[in-house]
Amino acid sequence: MSTKIYEAWRWKRTLGMGWVLYEVETIMKKQMYKKAQEFLKKAVGEGADLHYTMMLCAKLTQFQALSPYKGPQGDFSCDFCVWDYKSYFYMYPIGTLNNWDFSEIYKIPGLEDFRYWNNTDEPEDVSRREWKRRGRIWDAQHDEKEPVPKTIYHILDPYSPSHDLYPLFDPRWATEHEMKRLGLPTCMKLTREAAQKRAEAKKRRVRCKLCKNLVPRETAHRHQGKWIGDDCCWDERLRTTE
Repeated sequence: MSTKIYEAWRWKRTLGMGWVLYEVETIMKKQMYKKAQEFLKKAVGEGADLHYTMMLCAKLTQFQALSPYKGPQGDFSCDFCVWDYKSYFYMYPIGTLNNWDFSEIYKIPGLEDFRYWNNTDEPEDVSRREWKRRGRIWDAQHDEKEPVPKTIYHILDPYSPSHDLYPLFDPRWATEHEMKRLGLPTCMKLTREAAQKRAEAKKRRVRCKLCKNLVPRETAHRHQGKWIGDDCCWDERLRTTE
């Protein structure tokens, strides 16, 4: 039987499962949100309706989960198969693997690189004895006579993904700690940025002498030491005075 497990990890059961999966979720969700943002910019542009863009992401995620078509476009999720065998937990990703960067997962404390394939020789840094041992463990995992219970861990809920996607569009749906964990802008950051933009916009506007409204400085006209807005009050009579 050909076995090719190109991305895989194991860790001792004493480390538990919850903490490791929390770290894995943090790493993968950062990539998912970035990919979803890039996709939406191409699909609907910058100024699209908030509710519409969120629903588009949700529907695409559901489509990927329920459809036999598994193309890379719109595939915002990555799932992991987790199972326990003797004194270790084992994990490997399933889905479109070339969409994701798993290098950060190998850096999680306590996780051991446990990749395996039997179509070529073992890597230089792994002994022949260790490589054969890995092969026996992976064969046990695929043994149909004595199946090993497995858990599929979804980073993004494929059937109701809206809840997971809310923080991507509106930071009020998550705590500041959660937004920082996922690499997304927090409410405080967005508030500061909005205030800064308003201040900069105010500097670029002047008050029209006639209608008293704020108008863009770039298009306003200087008249008798005062500003007059081009769109609001600058008429033919005033043009003749230039």
